[in-house]
Amino acid sequence: MRPLTPRATVWLVLRSVWTLVILVLLGSAQFARGITLSDDARWTMRAIAVAVGLIWVVAELLKSTLERLVGFRYLHRGRQSRGASIGLAAGLALVAIGFAVFALAHQARVNSRALETAGVSTILAGGLVAVVSFLLRVFSVFTTVSTMGVVLGVA
Repeated sequence: MRPLTPRATVWLVLRSVWTLVILVLLGSAQFARGITLSDDARWTMRAIAVAVGLIWVVAELLKSTLERLVGFRYLHRGRQSRGASIGLAAGLALVAIGFAVFALAHQARVNSRALETAGVSTILAGGLVAVVSFLLRVFSVFTTVSTMGVVLGVA
């Protein structure tokens, strides 16, 4: 048997860490009844565990095999755009601001539906800007327009 390469070792460690994170989140949400966690906190921990699992699945799917490299070569943007990087940062900043506005409005004891709606709208707009900017940063304009057309058409 051949010894493990450094890359295989890194993947093995990352898979182990992802597995432990998922198990700790699910285990503490399910079996830690003695801890003062509300049901909302338990559901949040379960949702985070599912998100971590989905990230793991996407990382496994995007491993570099020959077919993916050939396909990526034809879809990939030749050079990265500075504007796309700025748009990505601005979109992520809008998402963070939207979450902050929503959290502050939701925690306020007064009825602030308008602020909550503004926070959710900011999250959605920032998410859309971030996705389009990320696609423009990685893929060609044609691929970005095609992908967003499918995304918005299916939604």
